[in-house]
Amino acid sequence: MTRSTKAALAILLILIVVVAGIVVNLIQINEAGNQLSFEGVELHSLDVTGSLIIVPTKIGIDLGVIVRNPTQYTLDIERMTYTIFIQGKYFGEGSSRDIVVPAGRAVPIPVSLEVSVVSVISAVVDALRSGGFEVEVSGIVDVPIKFFGIIKLFTISKPYSVKRLFT
Repeated sequence: MTRSTKAALAILLILIVVVAGIVVNLIQINEAGNQLSFEGVELHSLDVTGSLIIVPTKIGIDLGVIVRNPTQYTLDIERMTYTIFIQGKYFGEGSSRDIVVPAGRAVPIPVSLEVSVVSVISAVVDALRSGGFEVEVSGIVDVPIKFFGIIKLFTISKPYSVKRLFT
């Protein structure tokens, strides 16, 4: 075997390993991304913040969006954007970064925002009239596709929306 043939075979072998690494990772991430489900919303806490002398001016709302990964692959979420509606009214938006959803588990992803007391009072009045208040969280998750799980090649974005009626 000549020197150039050996070099060509080495290059071909390297290319096969590179392509195989990309294909395997794409299959795993595609499976996890397709089966990833958003199952609900939890209310973690309400905190009074800010004050005008002794009257609170803001309320911090901490929610958790339940994300389930039923696959055998751990899924990295690079970024999760969220928009929060309460009683159908826009309350705010934000994002979380660098989230890990373990294989075969459901985890609450924290989402938080700070709103004016006036907005909360309006939502409470609507909730009293209707017997409960509906919280909707929607947005987009960005899942990075990585070469051998290390070097990011590109990102797949998936929309989601979850609602819950708190009574």
